[in-house]
Amino acid sequence: MSDFHFQTFDTPVAIPSQYTKDLTLESRVHTGSGHRGRICVVVCHPYGPMGGDLNSNVVVTLTRFFATRGFSTARFNFRGVGGSGGETSKGGDAEEGDLKSVCAALAKEGLVDGWKAVEKFVVIGYSYGAAIAASTLPTLSTILPSHLASPILALITISYPYTVLPSITLYQGFLALQNAQKVDVPKLLITGGEDGFTSAEEHGKWVGTLRDPKREVVVEGADHFWVGLEQELEAVVARWLAETVKGFEGVAGPDKLGDGARL
Repeated sequence: MSDFHFQTFDTPVAIPSQYTKDLTLESRVHTGSGHRGRICVVVCHPYGPMGGDLNSNVVVTLTRFFATRGFSTARFNFRGVGGSGGETSKGGDAEEGDLKSVCAALAKEGLVDGWKAVEKFVVIGYSYGAAIAASTLPTLSTILPSHLASPILALITISYPYTVLPSITLYQGFLALQNAQKVDVPKLLITGGEDGFTSAEEHGKWVGTLRDPKREVVVEGADHFWVGLEQELEAVVARWLAETVKGFEGVAGPDKLGDGARL
């Protein structure tokens, strides 16, 4: 799942954890431009012990898509993965702190050269990252600057591991499921019709527990890994954001850098 079409479109930076002393999180960020640059799309990766990291295909596809359209982006490794310190936690609560630490750093000036403090966030999680993102969102704004009004624009989950979540979090995943039910921002909930970890039917049951506004999309023919279907997934995400979230108007249009351009 690593090293998918490796691109040098973003800048490496080590972000310190605000919850664990002397622990840093390997991260890569892209500085956006204009009003779009004040919006950051943060993408969380799949389960580290099973090979998930910030270079996973879905993570790279989505961060590059939004970077090339002028938005700020961030991808990072949870603790215990790649160049991040520490170890993968048993229940996922420490990884929620990792996401909060990254977003807090993104909301400050000067994270890297030219970085402007982010004011709004869209949080995307893929697989295990979807569970962490959904569980973190109800309290994410508490670590952001108090002057920011409604800083979380939307949550997008891809291949939420509803059926297997308790087994990979030593059953603390039940708390993550409860936290997800408190998310009240617009939600796009995507799964593949051939997902081998959580069936479309089971995914639908999970979606039924969540608050409105929400939209579920089942992509027929897609499994949990989205290999070869990255652009279709990209299109689903872009279309929903363009229709639903202020600031993303026209995002499904052409790459601002031109066809084939690289950052």
